[in-house]
Amino acid sequence: MIDEKIALPRVLAIVVARGSSENLTEIIESIAASKKQPTTLIVANVDAPADSHDIARHLRELFGTRAWVVDLPAVKNFGEAIRATLTSDSIVGTYTYMWLLHDDTKPHPEALEALVMRAERGGTIAAVGPKQVRWGTRDEVLEVGIEATRSGRRLPLTGIGEIDQGQYDDRGDVLAVGTAGMLVRAEVWRHTRGLDPHLGPFGDGLEYGRRLRRSGYRVTVEPRAVVEHAQQSFPPDDPIPSYGARREAQLYNWMVACPPLMPILLLIWLVIWSPIRAIGRLVSRQPRLAASEIKAFFLLIAALPAVARARRRVRRTARVPRSALTPLEASSKELRQRLRSVRKIDKTPRELLGGMDSLSLRLWQRSRRRSALILGLSLVVTTATSYLLWYRYLAGIEGGDWINLPATWTQLWEQSWSLWSAGGNGAPGPAASLLTVISVLTAPLSLTGMSPLSFGIVLMMLAWPGAFLGGWALAGSMSRSLPIRVAVGLLWMGLPPLTVALENGQLGQVIAWVALPYVFACLWRVGRALPVFRVHGLEDFTGWRPTDPILWGALGALALIVASSAAPGIVLIVIPVAYLIAWTPCPLPRSCPEGLRATVVQRTIGATVLWVPAAVWLLPSWPLLWKDFAALFDTTGIASQPLSFSPLLLMTVIPAVVTILWALGSLVVTVWRPLPHPWLARVTGVVVVGCLGILIGTYGVSLTPAALWAPIFLGLITIGMCAVKHSGIRPHEGKFSAAQWRRGILASTIGVAGLVGAAALFIQFLSAPVLAPASSPLIPVIAQEAQKSPRAGRLLVLQSGEDGVTAQLWRGVRTQVIDRSWGLRHGPLEGDAALAQAVGTLAARPSESAAQALASHAIDLVLIPQNSEDEQLRDNLDASGGMERIGTTDLGTLWRVRPQGNIPARVTLNGDVIPAGEGNVDVAVAADSGSLYMAENHDAGWSAWFNGTELEPIEDVDYGWRQGFDFPGGEGRLVITYRSAPQVTWGVLGAVTGIVALALAVPWKPRRTTWHAVSSEEEIGPRQETASDTEDLESDREAVDSES
Repeated sequence: MIDEKIALPRVLAIVVARGSSENLTEIIESIAASKKQPTTLIVANVDAPADSHDIARHLRELFGTRAWVVDLPAVKNFGEAIRATLTSDSIVGTYTYMWLLHDDTKPHPEALEALVMRAERGGTIAAVGPKQVRWGTRDEVLEVGIEATRSGRRLPLTGIGEIDQGQYDDRGDVLAVGTAGMLVRAEVWRHTRGLDPHLGPFGDGLEYGRRLRRSGYRVTVEPRAVVEHAQQSFPPDDPIPSYGARREAQLYNWMVACPPLMPILLLIWLVIWSPIRAIGRLVSRQPRLAASEIKAFFLLIAALPAVARARRRVRRTARVPRSALTPLEASSKELRQRLRSVRKIDKTPRELLGGMDSLSLRLWQRSRRRSALILGLSLVVTTATSYLLWYRYLAGIEGGDWINLPATWTQLWEQSWSLWSAGGNGAPGPAASLLTVISVLTAPLSLTGMSPLSFGIVLMMLAWPGAFLGGWALAGSMSRSLPIRVAVGLLWMGLPPLTVALENGQLGQVIAWVALPYVFACLWRVGRALPVFRVHGLEDFTGWRPTDPILWGALGALALIVASSAAPGIVLIVIPVAYLIAWTPCPLPRSCPEGLRATVVQRTIGATVLWVPAAVWLLPSWPLLWKDFAALFDTTGIASQPLSFSPLLLMTVIPAVVTILWALGSLVVTVWRPLPHPWLARVTGVVVVGCLGILIGTYGVSLTPAALWAPIFLGLITIGMCAVKHSGIRPHEGKFSAAQWRRGILASTIGVAGLVGAAALFIQFLSAPVLAPASSPLIPVIAQEAQKSPRAGRLLVLQSGEDGVTAQLWRGVRTQVIDRSWGLRHGPLEGDAALAQAVGTLAARPSESAAQALASHAIDLVLIPQNSEDEQLRDNLDASGGMERIGTTDLGTLWRVRPQGNIPARVTLNGDVIPAGEGNVDVAVAADSGSLYMAENHDAGWSAWFNGTELEPIEDVDYGWRQGFDFPGGEGRLVITYRSAPQVTWGVLGAVTGIVALALAVPWKPRRTTWHAVSSEEEIGPRQETASDTEDLESDREAVDSES
């Protein structure tokens, strides 16, 4: 009976096995059960010689003397095992075909017969491949021939888990076939010398198929021949370990297939491209693949001799040109289209793929659309309302505590990244950190023509929608309830710190308040699993979204950079809270899949990623810890003058009181009815206590830094959200329930309180605003021209008041953010003392020497505003030598400073003007030797070079405060810079950490919801945990039922 099943013509079957296994036993039994058996069966045992006896005994039972075992312990790949099995050409010559099988490839009974029938259709058919399906199934397609580009990139099938419905049964001629189950003519094998000895287990079939095609033979696939493939070398559940070998095989095939001279250019290209791909893998949070990219490149370098031998092998056997393969090779466009199709199919609602019924899917999609609609409408309304408040101020703001940004993007960038504060007479130390962040965030806007001055006002206009979205995000990190999210958004928009900051024009406080909720929302997601979604359709479904601590940590890092730029001390609060949340255990429901649970290590990495970039960006500010700790929590512009708090804004106390009562009530509930996870209250309690401790310890009870109000209110709101999250509400069947009423009342109270605070600010702006639209121009036009000129002239504004004459030295458009930098506010500045002395002299009596002192400060013009009533000061200026009265404008009275006919300038040489402008100096100079002075406070960080020779610093013998250098005379290039090693280090580290954080914040892989059907009786977790994130969709369910 066995002889009748032997296939004709003669077929030699070779199974390459790695010792005895259950798979090998099934393969041997499957071959024995074939409709047509091979003439001879050889099992090449390449791993465990001790198993050969058992394998041979099994073969004798099924095949008699037509099957035997060959021990080949030294071979390294599949092709070498085949060659070692064929010990002489006489063995190959006695057979017509060779059937190559892996030890994870089980043929179906009709496979061999179908392969032979296809091969017999034409004498030029050299190799036939089967249809490969997944091991243990008969209909999940893995491969039906190989489609690949010339670069060796294979085109995938339509999607993972594709069901065989005959869609590939019309395939015939292909570029290549896989070696698993390949039937090849023995004569052709001998002529082409078999598989490439370097390749295996990846890429050998593609290389051999190309070589057969170049030799003039055909390569076809027979869809009726089916083999089951376990893919032990490429497990679909964990493909990462094999990526390096697969990538190296692809590059190897590319080098072999490309035209002459191209391998050299390709190798040069790979030297550049491989590190770029590795960096891309790193930023997409795939470090193992990044290492594999580099490994594959070096493996290719080591395989260059094998590439040369493979190309020679192709040239010896080639009968047709390389262009004959073009119709069978896929183009890059086809590859992109196929990958696009795979991604499109992969985006098929996972709800349906997971068995979710159509009713539940419709309910879930309707809920998502409703959330998006409510959020969109809320943002539109808040933006429109904010525009009504601020459109009058688009031309400029004056009054209150408003400070301007620089007039040009160039000035903004120079001020941001310099360790010299270019305000007033200058001061060592970092500029306001707020400028550093704004310079990066707004760099693209420089192409639109918008000035930084206008952008600062736009930031104030976006405060309300930004605050609402921040509250929405914070609440959404703990609850899926739409009313709660809307209510917390309105609450954060109407609390007193934001309303007072908007009323007084405090840009720094507004930015810190708006950005911090995003930090805490990301911080919460770093350490906690994402909320559970419950959908009640025909069945109850529970949905989980995978948590990615590194992604949320990177997103939180970007938000923390913005928030801490206004108040660096916020980082000190975030660091302990981040690790506290990351290390606190969080029990999850039993229905949560294991793959979605973040480990402690992952959460720790996410917490570290969250604060490190902000700490690096604020490196120049950390010395303040030892000099002025309070400045770390001082938002830009805070307390520069007494804040206005109108009686109408007392209404904003209402949302603050509601927030405090909400938090206190939640804590009472925690004691009276313990929550299932009291760590929630502990974490937020630590936030509040820590903030209050810093507050009391640093400032005392009487003075409150506005920067600390944001984390304090965040802690209070988070405590309240804990009660909402674990209130013990269970899914219900009725349309309304007591739990829903409680949640509705809570949301209404919170939302109305927030609206009251926002409405109070709106009415205040319309009735009696503290801020006023600025006059146009903001400073005299002649002063703007002097500031922009190469002389970099400055404007001195003198204002009389009860405390005497105050002086403000403007380098730009009025008071700017740089003028509030730490160095200018707290440092001992000799230039400011000299300026105050000169102003005091002019206020007391006319003085030409005082005018000369003003010129040493590069003061080109003096302005006394219209509201100043000190006529004595005006008379003294008129009578002082060197002061030329220009006239009176809408802004006030102007004088030009020209002592002894000299023109003031920022840099002078022997009294003559050096056209240096602002910032570092790099100009051509031709002058005699003398003293070179800059109108900047002297500091050791200043250095000057003339024709590459460093100049010697000198003291200012005239006024005692300017930076001076001894100029040797001659013609050449003068360079003056303020540089220090920390500045270079800070710039490099800031750029690297910012780019890394931005790259890590990109969601390279979509986060999809994993759904699990849960019966009504099944307990999916702790009782209160289930209720916490349940979103009631009963009304939608009834609507869908009525439609049906």
